[in-house]
Amino acid sequence: MTIAIIGGDKRYVYLYELLCQKGYDVLTFGLLDGQDSNITLEDTITSADFIILPIPFKAPADLYEYISSRQTIISGYIPPDIRNFFKERGISNYDFSNNPYFLMQNSITTAEGAIMYALGNPYCTISTSNSLVMGYGKCGKEIAKRLILLGSNVSVFEKDPVAVRCSELSGCKSIDNLCGHSLTDYDYIFNTIPERLTPCDTLQTISSHTCVIDITHSGGFDIDYANKAGINIMKTGSIPPVTAPYSIALCIVDIICSIINKRGDINAI
Repeated sequence: MTIAIIGGDKRYVYLYELLCQKGYDVLTFGLLDGQDSNITLEDTITSADFIILPIPFKAPADLYEYISSRQTIISGYIPPDIRNFFKERGISNYDFSNNPYFLMQNSITTAEGAIMYALGNPYCTISTSNSLVMGYGKCGKEIAKRLILLGSNVSVFEKDPVAVRCSELSGCKSIDNLCGHSLTDYDYIFNTIPERLTPCDTLQTISSHTCVIDITHSGGFDIDYANKAGINIMKTGSIPPVTAPYSIALCIVDIICSIINKRGDINAI
C-alpha cells in the first residue's frame, strides 16, 4: 500500500509525518524542500495506490497521462469537469469538501484564525466590543459563537430567514439589509460572504478604527474604494494552512485511514 502526496502546504507536511508514523509507505513530490522522494513525478504517480493532491484541487498536467483506474485520487474542492474526467475513466476519487468532519474542522479552524487576527487589533478588546458577522454559514456561525463567548455584542447580516432565526436563537442581533444601514458603531466586522455585496454608501460609514477581517478569496468589499478611504480591511486568504495546519492534518489523516480501510466501497464519482 503506497500513498503519494503531490504538492500541498504545511497541512500536508504534517500529514506526511502522521502517515509515516502510522507505518504507511509514503512518497512525496513537490512538498518537502530538498527532501522529496528521489524519483520522478511519473514514478511517484505510477507507484502509488492513493494519490493525495492539494486543497483546493491542483494537479500537475502529467497526472492525467499517468493515472489509472487502479488508483484513488484524494483532494478537496475538485472541479466538476475534473470529476467528470475521473468518472469517464473509472478512476476512484474522494473530495474532502463532501466530508462533514472536514468541513466542521475547517470552519472551526477558520473561525479561531479570524479571531486571532482580530486580537492583533490595537484599538480595543473583543470583550464589550460591537461585532458584525457578515454571513451565517459554517464559518460565520463559528465566528459568531466564539465572539459571544469572548463578550462581544454580535450582530449578523444574513438574508436567509432560517439562518437569521438561528443567529437570533444563538444570541445575535440580526440585519437583513445593508443598504442604508450604518456600520459606524462596529469595532469588528468579519466577512464570510464571497459575493460583492457592500454598497459604497454603506462602506463609507465604516469608522477608521474598525477592524475589518475578510476571510473570502474575493468579494465582500470594494477593496479599491476602501484603500482610498483609509478603511482597514484585512484579507486573510485561506486561514487553516497558516494558523492550525496540524489540526487539519489530524482530521485529514483520520479521513484517509477511513478511505483506505473501505477502499472496496469507494466508487468513482
